[in-house]
Amino acid sequence: MAIYPGAKKRLIDKWNKVKITRHRRVNLHVAVSEAESLFGMFSRSNSACSHFYVAKDGTVEQYIDTAYRSGADMNGNDSTISVETQGGVRDPEGEPWTAAQVIALVALWKWARDRHKIKNQVAINTQTNDNSAGLSWHRLGVEGNFAGRKGILSKSYKPGGIKFSSARGKICPGDAKILQIPGIWEAANGKLPAAGKVTPVAKPKPKPKPAKDKSGAWPEKPLKVTDKHTVESDAAWRELMDAIGYDNKSLGKNLQTWLSELEDPRTGRGYYDTAKWRIDGDFSNESVKALQRKLYDTEDDNGKRLYNGKADGGRGGMTVRAEVGYLNLKANRGIK
Repeated sequence: MAIYPGAKKRLIDKWNKVKITRHRRVNLHVAVSEAESLFGMFSRSNSACSHFYVAKDGTVEQYIDTAYRSGADMNGNDSTISVETQGGVRDPEGEPWTAAQVIALVALWKWARDRHKIKNQVAINTQTNDNSAGLSWHRLGVEGNFAGRKGILSKSYKPGGIKFSSARGKICPGDAKILQIPGIWEAANGKLPAAGKVTPVAKPKPKPKPAKDKSGAWPEKPLKVTDKHTVESDAAWRELMDAIGYDNKSLGKNLQTWLSELEDPRTGRGYYDTAKWRIDGDFSNESVKALQRKLYDTEDDNGKRLYNGKADGGRGGMTVRAEVGYLNLKANRGIK
């Protein structure tokens, strides 16, 4: 067995079956979740799973013995140790790993590197040679328009390499976290200081927005659960999309883009598959199906699934209630 001594051992039987062919890398992800544990989600029959989950307080859970494959890195699963991390909900590109997460990731990477004799480097690309070995991250194996970014942030999938996801444009784990990876590697080699240090991400300054009177309104106060969308729930969707970086004037396009960049564990592609459907703002049948699948895979603050119906494309009462439940999640309202 290969169990990390610093982790809470919570092995999921169905995932501890197929052996890794060769340990070549540790791949870092962000879960786009504020859940303290992913054990419940990963235990479902239709869910993918990573080897580890690192919470914001530095707690590490292990779901798969690192002798076995995870289901989190697509074509790289046969040679990858996968690490999911808490976060990425409200500021996917700008939110860094917490200092506690960085410390935990340093120790976890060092253990995995030494335990499985992984090449001691920050991965360069995902080509099928030693350049793809070492401390890696999900976006390195994702197709997307990242070439205009600087340095390490410009790196993504190139033809001939290993794909870690088929969801084009997936940013996982986000710019600020990617910029921390060289420091994590250095810290594991004894080059301190390291934990928590983030090179600022160059971003255009947002235009100032007029202050809103939010007293008694969402997000400070939960939305009323109804069977039909209201002015308030529509405004809440727009505000949430804007908060996580989707600022198109079309709410439909924002929702489609968001759903296309979240990986559906059943397919390994985006919930809204842009290989089949266009980002056109027409939030009808296929868009609603994608949203229903996302809501089905999401738990409320009490650990209950938000949506229990079929992905039938009908935006009826059950779907709207689940949407309102999603908007009312504490993490989406910025409440600890």
